[in-house]
Amino acid sequence: MGEVELDLRGAWPATDTVILDVLVWWGASSSRCRPTGRVTSEVVPIMAGIEDKTKVQVDAKTHLIVRGLVVMGGIEVAN
Repeated sequence: MGEVELDLRGAWPATDTVILDVLVWWGASSSRCRPTGRVTSEVVPIMAGIEDKTKVQVDAKTHLIVRGLVVMGGIEVAN
């Protein structure tokens, strides 16, 4: 029943694939990733919304996988 804003734009991952596990229950989560990355959503929404505002990167160097559960809330991923 709150909100989380996560800014990963300044992070340098140790591997090319980063997994972000989320659990949102009656709240919201906003994540920002590097503009050179690709994002894949594996989130299960239950009466919830997922918004992917990232731009498609054909030659993406990093891959962010967002997975988890969202119940009556929302997730936004952008770069």
